[in-house]
Amino acid sequence: MDYLGVGLDAASERVFELTRGSRVRGPLSWEDYINTLQSGVEVFGHKRVSCHIMVGIGETDKELAECFSHVHAMGTLIHLFSFYPEPHSGMSRRKRPTLKRFRRAQLLAYLVEQNLVRPHELQFDSRGKLVRIKDYLREIISEVVESGRPFVTGGCSGRDGDIGCNRPFGSYRPGESFRDFPFQPEPGDITRIKRELRLDELLGECTKIDRRRLPTNFVGKTT
Repeated sequence: MDYLGVGLDAASERVFELTRGSRVRGPLSWEDYINTLQSGVEVFGHKRVSCHIMVGIGETDKELAECFSHVHAMGTLIHLFSFYPEPHSGMSRRKRPTLKRFRRAQLLAYLVEQNLVRPHELQFDSRGKLVRIKDYLREIISEVVESGRPFVTGGCSGRDGDIGCNRPFGSYRPGESFRDFPFQPEPGDITRIKRELRLDELLGECTKIDRRRLPTNFVGKTT
């Protein structure tokens, strides 16, 4: 076995307890899962352990950002799912996250993994909703979005180093809009993604750019 995947699902201990732990009479422990991630990195190595996180099960944007930063600092990969209310399940009546919210979560996870955003560059309101990203990141974020990389399905790497596990329909059903893409998004897909993100609500006018923060292996327009 070359990789380890850990289904943490919840982005915070609070949400974990409400969905998988003692509040729903579950036997699972947040601490055990975090310890498993840490032990997994020690055994399998840096970026050879993935942490599955579900968007839309009661977490705030701030909790997502904090979780992304925490597991990234541990050396694990972030693999996102968009919650889908399965019929006849205990969460069948819970609403799915909007495409706008999931797109923003995908973008935020990628920015964290690529070390392109820092905690002080994110602003949240009193309810933990992301309301602002520092203006000077506008051009970098635009290039990241154009690359399409944040919106490709996350999974273990194949022999060529690219994503080998694409789990289509893990977050949506056939015939629906792609929530994550099991292939590289095409220009038409990028146009739709931009509409769904509504970055104009988060970013103001660009004032200065620090291109040194783009990763050396960044795939996108950088000139």
